[in-house]
Amino acid sequence: MENDEVVSLTCTLFLAKFAADYYDMGFTLIKDDSDKRSQITLEECARVCSEERKDNCKSFNYCPASGPYSTDSSCALSVKVMEEKPDMESSDKCHHYEKKEIVDDWAKTSNKLKIIVSNDKGYTKKGFTGLVIGMLAFGLILGAIGFVLFSYIKSKRYGGEGMTVRFMKSDI
Repeated sequence: MENDEVVSLTCTLFLAKFAADYYDMGFTLIKDDSDKRSQITLEECARVCSEERKDNCKSFNYCPASGPYSTDSSCALSVKVMEEKPDMESSDKCHHYEKKEIVDDWAKTSNKLKIIVSNDKGYTKKGFTGLVIGMLAFGLILGAIGFVLFSYIKSKRYGGEGMTVRFMKSDI
C-alpha cells in the first residue's frame, strides 16, 4: 500500500444491552448498600449485576449523575426483590431495577432460558360452553347447506322424475 492511498474500513459493532434485561420498578428503592459502586453508568451497573455478581444479584438501585460535575452516579447491587417485601425507601431521582425472569441471551450459549409453564390447562366452563354451542351451530349450518346441495344435484341429475311436484296454472 502506498502512502497516498486512503483506505476506509467500516465495521458494525454489536454489544449486549444489559439494561434491557431489567424492569424499571420506579422510585421506590430497596434499602441494601452491601455492594455500592460510584461513578458508574446504568449500563455498567446492569452488566456488573448480570455478569460479575450473576448468582448474588437480583436487583439494583441506580442513581444517575447530577450536579455541576455529573460524577456522583451510584449503583447499589442487591440479592433482594420487592416481591420479598424488604425495607424500602422513596427517592425522587434514583430508580430500582429488577432482573427479568426470562432474559434473551442469544449471544451467550452457556446460559439456558427458563421456560414458564402455565398450570392452566383446558377450557373454563364458559369457554367450553361457547365452544360447544359454536360447533353445534356450525354443524347445523353445514348440514343445511349439504342437504340443499344434495337436493339440487339430485333434481338436476334425474330431470324432475320421481318426487318432484310442479305447479301450473289451469284455465278451468
